Amino acid sequence: MSWGWSGNLGYALPPKWSYDQIYNYALSGTSAHTANGKEMEIDKNVQSSRANPVGKLEILPTPLPYGGFDRFYWMITHLVVLAEITGAGFPVDLQTNTVLYYVQIKDPKYLADQFKLYLLEPTQQPQIAFYRSFPQWATDEESVVNETDFVSSFPVLGGTSAGTSHLAVTARGYMRYGRPTMSERTKATIADLGGWALDLASMWTEFTQDSSVAHPASSSATKAWYKRRIGVRDLNPDTQGYFSFDDLIGDIDGYIVGSLLSDDVSRRLDDVLREIRTKIVADVNWRYTAFYSQRFGSTWANAKAAAVDVFTSGNFTISGPVTFTMGGFDFLISRSQYGKPVYQPTAVHANAIGEAWADLVSGLAQSGASAAPQ
Repeated sequence: MSWGWSGNLGYALPPKWSYDQIYNYALSGTSAHTANGKEMEIDKNVQSSRANPVGKLEILPTPLPYGGFDRFYWMITHLVVLAEITGAGFPVDLQTNTVLYYVQIKDPKYLADQFKLYLLEPTQQPQIAFYRSFPQWATDEESVVNETDFVSSFPVLGGTSAGTSHLAVTARGYMRYGRPTMSERTKATIADLGGWALDLASMWTEFTQDSSVAHPASSSATKAWYKRRIGVRDLNPDTQGYFSFDDLIGDIDGYIVGSLLSDDVSRRLDDVLREIRTKIVADVNWRYTAFYSQRFGSTWANAKAAAVDVFTSGNFTISGPVTFTMGGFDFLISRSQYGKPVYQPTAVHANAIGEAWADLVSGLAQSGASAAPQ
């Protein structure tokens, strides 16, 4: 019992007590791992013979990346609890979708109507009111002192930081449209549009404007350019391009999160994230091998075919603002009129891009982040 309930202030304990807090320790040397700079605290308790405590093996591990406090995981845990309180009575998947919506729109570029159409809002009240009100409730709860401030990115060993908003968009896409099936491993699905598929397509306009490449580009020039640029570990947002390492991790982790949530709509988001990030702590390359295995069956040919399908099943509109259309969805890639013509990719280009993508994801599964260009 806490002293706040008189348990340590000289009063008799309740007749059916199980635990009593008798002391509070400050853990020396832990201040570097807390957001407020204060040392972590731990209680010293005594146990009644009536108590039936949880066994050590029954306690689920929580992630400790690099031996420290996982701010992203605990932010999500706080948001999940907030959604349970404010959305009491609503299904777990609605609460999860609402939490991810809040994380998504913290990056203004994901407020665009194209993402609203792709991911959809609830269609009935009072679910609509909950979904739309939650971001403000969550924002009101943000506090550095209380360690509930928003976490916009998290570090990745061997790479750059990864944005949480990008991860949220990707996860919501797989939540809504489902994990691609085994028969779809060689295809780009609508679910992939929230992640790697649209990122690959977006790179095409960037590629056509690169004056260091002779256009229309050859197969070898196209593959070489994409291999230098997909998932580049560049810390400078002004030079990292349309598909940086930051985006790559958002696509990979978002795929795993969204797929697990689509597999079991009653599962809590924080539990999914706990599982994923605990596995990454145990094996730093786990996210890469899991993505390559689950999405492409650990097969280079499948990864290539899926990337090729982005360009053969999708279509660019290149007059004025550039848009990419696939599966009935239109995504604006750029509002600007480019200085050079943006031409349509041919089968030769699609094949070259597919090989570059397959080289990357297979290399990541084998060697980790060092396989990404730098």
